[in-house]
Amino acid sequence: MAGGLVYAGTAEGSVDGLIWAIDTATGSTEWTTDFVGPTHSSPAVANGVLYVGGADGLYAFDASTGALLKKTASVGSGFDGAPAVSDGMVFTSTADGTVYAFGLP
Repeated sequence: MAGGLVYAGTAEGSVDGLIWAIDTATGSTEWTTDFVGPTHSSPAVANGVLYVGGADGLYAFDASTGALLKKTASVGSGFDGAPAVSDGMVFTSTADGTVYAFGLP
């Protein structure tokens, strides 16, 4: 949660899903954005950026608008660890147990 919004990823079956930003005061949807494949991790928010892992990369969205800021390339195994942000880096893990660190966008 950040700025009065809570974020969640959904998947429709095992294909494509959505990222949701919900206003905690009203319960209304602030924005949604299409997400390729199901979300595999809980999102993390830091400095106005929402990070979420998926089957084809780690995504960074503008937390207030949902605009895509950056997407990493696929590493062969989906990102399923919840991202953690520290010291200008985003850390997450893949389904095969590998931990990755990426510079912030």
